[in-house]
Amino acid sequence: MSIRPGVCFVCREDFDTGPIVIIKERGIRALIEVSQKHGLTENKNFLQNCNQVSVHDACKKRYTAVSNVEASVRRGGDSAYQSKTSSTKSSSKLAHSLKGICFLCGEVITEEFLQQQSKLPLARRNVVHTAEKLGMRQTVLDAAKRRGDDWGRSIRERY
Repeated sequence: MSIRPGVCFVCREDFDTGPIVIIKERGIRALIEVSQKHGLTENKNFLQNCNQVSVHDACKKRYTAVSNVEASVRRGGDSAYQSKTSSTKSSSKLAHSLKGICFLCGEVITEEFLQQQSKLPLARRNVVHTAEKLGMRQTVLDAAKRRGDDWGRSIRERY
């Protein structure tokens, strides 16, 4: 998989989420070393041909963190790091289509609703959680299919 222009070279996502940093020569040399330690030859080759590169600030921090580099080396490099980053990413299309909507009932989640819930006792609150893992979508779809009822069908249609 080659790295497209206009995307973060770490997560391969567009720059529409989170702050972006521009890394120049000295930083690129450090990223090349980290890529080599991670065993990510595609990233290393990409960086060797760059004068400057844009990357999500959070991705850069995660990519260069010493503990992540050491863990990647212990797990065998390339595939271990790639699978870890891809499993924690949200699907852009899904995140945008369901943003502010409960995927179970289809109701809009407004700031007003969240404020009202925070005033209720803990036992009576409808807590809102953000589902961000890519595997979550398939898990929900499988469970909805197994239900085989109207509610399950409506959840599958929302996706």
